[in-house]
Amino acid sequence: MRMGLIFTNHCNALCPHCSTACGPHKHDRLTFEEMQNLIEQCAAIQYDHDKMISISGGEPFLYWSELVKIIRYGGNLGFRMTCVSNGFWATNLDRARSKLAILRNAGLIAIAFSTSEFHQKFVSLDRVKNGIMAAKECGLIVVLKFPYTRTGMQPTDLEALLGEKVVAGMQKEYFSVMPSVRPGTIIQVEEMLVKEGIPNRVCPMPVVTVREDGNAYTCCTPGGFVEALQLGNIREDRLEDINIRFRYGALQMLLTKEGPGYLANALAERGLSQNLRPGYIDVCDLCTHMMSNSVLVSACKEIAEEYQAARWAEAIEQIFELTV
Repeated sequence: MRMGLIFTNHCNALCPHCSTACGPHKHDRLTFEEMQNLIEQCAAIQYDHDKMISISGGEPFLYWSELVKIIRYGGNLGFRMTCVSNGFWATNLDRARSKLAILRNAGLIAIAFSTSEFHQKFVSLDRVKNGIMAAKECGLIVVLKFPYTRTGMQPTDLEALLGEKVVAGMQKEYFSVMPSVRPGTIIQVEEMLVKEGIPNRVCPMPVVTVREDGNAYTCCTPGGFVEALQLGNIREDRLEDINIRFRYGALQMLLTKEGPGYLANALAERGLSQNLRPGYIDVCDLCTHMMSNSVLVSACKEIAEEYQAARWAEAIEQIFELTV
């Protein structure tokens, strides 16, 4: 199975757009033994062969020795291991090469660098550049994650600062800052790249995501860590049971098969469209809005249960027809 491990909320940055409110003052995390056990349970799930684990935070490089050990442990069990970092550790090219060579030898196949105008108050773009260049030299897949606002630094600005040689050959994930920002922070809605209407697309990032408190969720998107999308807690539930809820839960089934737009249209049919916004950034923004709204989430659960019952009835009918 595919799993995300947000194993710590400790971070050396205090970005205002951080939906999980990570920072230097936070120190919650999964222990190495808990992560090791999770990977063992994950490897034991035989029916799900998409074996990838992404490690993020917070800032996972703040726990360097554990990061190396967990990547090696997962790699030895056949998982494709990836991680996300803000690149603070890449103070120069030689140091970046040294660290990434160790991780590459341990089993890392890809690294994503998160940066933005908010990040750059804490981590200079030069360090991100060093990390990207070193990652390429080590043969790693490189992803650049860049949340931005309407009037702030744009993707074209970022690419110009990094330079054509650095940008070439990378995977790029450029996306609007989401409404679920750090508590107490105000980023005006006008600054977010909202489009009118209801976006229609299936859930783009379904992945079992385990946070530093042990809670497991349906996705890793900002704003997605809400009760409606919680699958359980790894300190109380087996990972296999969490994965079954992920694969066959009513909401999860509808979101991955039809998408949040299906729910929005069904809500409108029930006379609840006044609780929806006139526009959204993308399907993730739509989904997290519905899942965090007490009025909408109750109706969404009912719609999903009805949808699931209908799909199971269709499946049973098909089986019956085949056996007659």
